[in-house]
Amino acid sequence: MGRKTLHKKILKVITRSEETQRKFSAKGPLARFIEDGKLLIAIVKDYWAGAYRQIPYGVIASSVFTLIYVLNPFDMVPDAPADWSTG
Repeated sequence: MGRKTLHKKILKVITRSEETQRKFSAKGPLARFIEDGKLLIAIVKDYWAGAYRQIPYGVIASSVFTLIYVLNPFDMVPDAPADWSTG
């Protein structure tokens, strides 16, 4: 994944972080992962703000993918390339 694509995904995670945190709430479907989810969101936000750049790129990318998957599992399915024929 290119850095430009990752930056778009990071923005999506940050702008929808409250929605993600609700899914990690005590009553949500991911209740047993509450602390893990909060930590992932905090890492991504700190990375984006420039406060935490020591972390490897792959860790940020996998954290973003995890949070995107929590938001919408179907968002991980790649769009069809423009040259694919639809019929």
